[in-house]
Amino acid sequence: MEWLGVSSFSFIADVLSVLGALFAFSGWLLLKINNINNKKEIERLNESILIILRNNADGREIITPFKLRRKDMTRSEILGVIGMIPLKDHLKNQRFSHIEYLQTSDFWRDVEKVKESNVEEKIIIPCSQFEFDQFK
Repeated sequence: MEWLGVSSFSFIADVLSVLGALFAFSGWLLLKINNINNKKEIERLNESILIILRNNADGREIITPFKLRRKDMTRSEILGVIGMIPLKDHLKNQRFSHIEYLQTSDFWRDVEKVKESNVEEKIIIPCSQFEFDQFK
């Protein structure tokens, strides 16, 4: 059977070829968009996050010696970085003592906020005078 001088089989094959090309192009386009989004997410996860101890009494701050990448932001990593802050001489061979804020849901909420955020963030850990004074 012919339609406008073209066999119906040829016409169907041409339409399918065009549709195949459109689907291939849309797949390629979606792949490129996905690659761009993945690159942005990798850059976001590799951003460095500053950890700061702040004395509630007078506002003094200690900035930890290392920053953490957003993707490594866990409670244990934060405690490890805090543990690297030098202690006063009489506490030299000890681990830092308890910081109350690290046991609260506010701390966990702050960590989750930083992990999900798209802007440059820092974690500020409020400390009492006693908690703050153990560090140099």
